[in-house]
Amino acid sequence: MKLSSLRPGMIYQNVGGGQTKITVNNLYEVIKVVEGVENGYNMSTVWLGNIHSKSALTIDYSALNNPKAWKYHPNAQIEQVLVKQITFPDRKEPIILSSSATDLPSDEKEVSPEPREKPELRKVVHALPSPKRELSENERPGEAHFTDGEFYASLANYTYDDLELLCGHLANTPRIRIDRARPSQGSVSYMVHQQEWSCFKDQQYSLRQIRDLKLRISHGSGAGQPVSYQRICERLMQGLIWFGNSTERGCFKKNKIPLLIKK
Repeated sequence: MKLSSLRPGMIYQNVGGGQTKITVNNLYEVIKVVEGVENGYNMSTVWLGNIHSKSALTIDYSALNNPKAWKYHPNAQIEQVLVKQITFPDRKEPIILSSSATDLPSDEKEVSPEPREKPELRKVVHALPSPKRELSENERPGEAHFTDGEFYASLANYTYDDLELLCGHLANTPRIRIDRARPSQGSVSYMVHQQEWSCFKDQQYSLRQIRDLKLRISHGSGAGQPVSYQRICERLMQGLIWFGNSTERGCFKKNKIPLLIKK
């Protein structure tokens, strides 16, 4: 491709180091092309913007033309789609309400439409769980906490943006312990917890997307099947404790209720 053919909005993938899989981290948009002559030198610089981090970089045109480092996707384009998504704990697929949508799915037409309002770029309405029952006199906080699988499933669309809400829901589950030692590096447990936390924080995966990775620490009769949402929630919070920063751990700790032990 000639330099004169470059246009803002073109999509390039950084394939250096064998990155063949397309992710938001290795996709770049052409921002602008700078050409000129300065002190007798011909200049040709291309500005690229990373789709995920929104950071910009400059690259020489000859480097961008190296097929071992960069791949041009001629049919790719960035579209700003205005979407509202409504999720329900008893429904596998969310209801998508886009700015161009006029009708709900046939089985949902009895739902009254919301008043028309200015659409936002990304708005997810989470279905909150049913109120939890009160603890009995002889129970400690955490022992009967979140025993209903439907509750965990209702958190499926939570992302890193909902971390404070997620900590509020899960900080007192009994299997999540601040004092639990981090597994040895290289162990299956270490790699699974680290990968799921990285996907949640760095790639903005929802709990549903993390579950769809089908990562398992032990492979028994359920090999090849995703673990429960309860286990995903527990592993994610334990990953926060082991791999999160001080601010993230502080968000978890401030929601932790100390156990009261009778003397």
